[in-house]
Amino acid sequence: MADQVDPVSRASADDRAFAESSSLLGELLFDPLNYGVGTESALQRGRRRPFETLIALVLAIALAFGVTVAVKNLLGHKTTQEKTRANLSEQVARQQEIVNQLEVENAEDAARIALLSAGLKNTVTADQPAQQNAQLDAIEGSGVLVTVSEREGAESIERVLDTDLRFIINALWAGGAEGVEINGVRVGPTTAVRTAGSAILVNFQPVVAPYNIRAIGDDESLELQLRSGGVATYLSTLDSKYGIKTSIQSEEKIALRPAGVRNVNLTEIVQQEPQ
Repeated sequence: MADQVDPVSRASADDRAFAESSSLLGELLFDPLNYGVGTESALQRGRRRPFETLIALVLAIALAFGVTVAVKNLLGHKTTQEKTRANLSEQVARQQEIVNQLEVENAEDAARIALLSAGLKNTVTADQPAQQNAQLDAIEGSGVLVTVSEREGAESIERVLDTDLRFIINALWAGGAEGVEINGVRVGPTTAVRTAGSAILVNFQPVVAPYNIRAIGDDESLELQLRSGGVATYLSTLDSKYGIKTSIQSEEKIALRPAGVRNVNLTEIVQQEPQ
């Protein structure tokens, strides 16, 4: 007896064969160039080739290197800006020191100009004998006391200089002072005020801080001379930059001794005749 075939199984087999034929026919009609390679292409896409992995790794390394270089450039630019800012700050500080020095020099020039402008007050007149102009007479009267002091333990740059004392003396002459002394040493037209080591010599006599400068004259005029214009700027600079304090006060009675006179001896060299 021949085997009987189930009609349902035959129908399923026929449908499956028809579906496969339709799929092959569709690939042939719509994608004839890739006919038969679809499955292989899908498999190839599923697997990553070694050179593709290598390329991805190289690209990642290049990207990381580029980011690193960019960050370093930004940090270097910031460092350069900080250095530039520091250099500019240093230049500003140096220029400020120059300005301060010029202000001091300007104050000195202003005092000299004031002294020259008031020169008529210090010239010899009929009412003012030459002996008094030379500070050879003892005089008494009202005036001012100017005290110039250093801070305790001051360094050499913070000490009072002979130029500071001469500046104040010139300002007092310009204000109409009739007589001046420093720590009891009378100051005359030819009195030398010079620095010698750690001391200051006034008429070759050493004086030390605090320096008490007394001047006889109209106390209001003398005080105004010291508290205004270039003189005030000079004294303020001494205080702010070097810690040198200056106080000014009126005194009703000041007695000044005569200034010391230096004797000048001439020596004549006699050439002996050869025997």
